[in-house]
Amino acid sequence: MTISSVLPMVYRLLAELQASRSLYLPWKPIGQQWLAPAHIRPAVKAARSAFRDDLHDRYVTKMSEVRKAELAISTLLDPHYKDYSFTGALSAERDWAINLFKSEFEVNWQPAEAEAAEAAPAPAPTQAASSSSTPAPTSALGIFDRPMDPADAGVPEVVAVPIQSDLEKYLLLPQEPLGTDVLAWWKKRDHALSADSDSGRTEGLPHLAHMARQWLGCPATSAGVERLFSKAGSMHHDLKGSMEDGSLEHSLIATANTE
Repeated sequence: MTISSVLPMVYRLLAELQASRSLYLPWKPIGQQWLAPAHIRPAVKAARSAFRDDLHDRYVTKMSEVRKAELAISTLLDPHYKDYSFTGALSAERDWAINLFKSEFEVNWQPAEAEAAEAAPAPAPTQAASSSSTPAPTSALGIFDRPMDPADAGVPEVVAVPIQSDLEKYLLLPQEPLGTDVLAWWKKRDHALSADSDSGRTEGLPHLAHMARQWLGCPATSAGVERLFSKAGSMHHDLKGSMEDGSLEHSLIATANTE
């Protein structure tokens, strides 16, 4: 399980484990796969309730703001959940997560040159335009002295298009269907413009892709570390008390890469 799927999975479980929800039995024949709440055994109901209470405490009531922010931003960096529209997600929580996502990108990941371009002052008037401190009123010009309207001259009017950041482009993209390889999706957008076998080209999101690599690379749980501690305890026991730290480290690396 990746870090971006933690919140969607937990919220889905919290919804499915409510006392009013039927129990899904996938091994049953079609038509008999749903067991109504009234037919669920009391022991099963109690186990479902205890499991739900534990999940709610861990991920809603007692979760730190730092951990919740980490999970929320990682979820938004997953193109499956970029709209934060999964089972159990509230609109207020969605707004909080998106604002947090924007703040993190703008403060730590948005390139300095983009900020300078957005804050650049308007260009100074040319010397010809500024030679006269008091321009003549338009009405004083003759009909042939006035500049021609661009529409009459057939010249398209130049409209300034605001520069979009990687984050703005990403939020406008459609949400990807489940099953899409998230790492491959971001790898394809790791450059300003990259080739795509389907459409010919894909507009890149290089700065946001850099952020995605950092955030989505975080482990979803501490299970891997716990297993490593357990393995170290089984290797460094009373009969191997004189083992040096380097030998233990090499043994753990060898074990982790051969299992």
